[in-house]
Amino acid sequence: MIEISEVLFVSTSLLFLIVSTVHGGSPLPSIQVDPDTQHFVDEFGRIRIFHGVNVVYKQPPFLPNLTDFDPQNSLTEFDLDNLHKWGFNVIRFYTSWMGVNPKSPNEFDETYLSQLSTAVSMMENKSIYALLDCHQDVFSRFFCGEGLPDWAAKNLGNETLNRFPFPFPINFTRDSDTGYPVLDECLKYTFGQYYLTEGVINGFKMLYTDGNGTLEAFGSFWHKVASYFADRSSVLGYELINEPSFPALADVLQMGLVDQKYLAPIQCVQKS
Repeated sequence: MIEISEVLFVSTSLLFLIVSTVHGGSPLPSIQVDPDTQHFVDEFGRIRIFHGVNVVYKQPPFLPNLTDFDPQNSLTEFDLDNLHKWGFNVIRFYTSWMGVNPKSPNEFDETYLSQLSTAVSMMENKSIYALLDCHQDVFSRFFCGEGLPDWAAKNLGNETLNRFPFPFPINFTRDSDTGYPVLDECLKYTFGQYYLTEGVINGFKMLYTDGNGTLEAFGSFWHKVASYFADRSSVLGYELINEPSFPALADVLQMGLVDQKYLAPIQCVQKS
């Protein structure tokens, strides 16, 4: 289901958010961040304020319906006309790692990227910018959420996946084809509980420390996305990951490691 909530976007220097300067290829003016004030500014140096909504469709195909209106699950011309009339000028739009790399870190779904581009073009035509958001909730569908591709989550090993939600004494029915916990059962509990499970904690540790090449693959994903949209001035920026969890905070913030390792995806975006 799409999450749509009112958001006032301000510039920030949070670890997992980068706003990039892009240019050409689309009708909206390029937006930059003034390094002194941290304000969004246009080509004339004017401060720009963004007021928008969140559009996140968390299940395959990881896109809202772009053609047929639905009160919950669409982003059509009709929806965009209304958003424009209501004064919204940015959409935080789900850009799924699982959608871009469904099978492996080296295989890219060009059809999904083309559909993302179509959505961005539709927004452009209504003078709406896009903030591309790699959304996640509790790391993986194997842990009652979504985010990382299955091939990445499986690097944790079957024992860890099957023990979820250890240490909580909950037994989930699992889909015989996918191994996912049944969604209706997942929805009985909160994401806050799932973030404290062994599987989710170990998953984020694997990502942050590049276990099994996970961080490198994440950087490759962002390099692909940023390269694909490099000439689109209507792409305001890239949110590297939604709600990053810090299970081992001292390790993550250890002096020197942040720049050397954990910001690798940002470096991939900057090279695009």
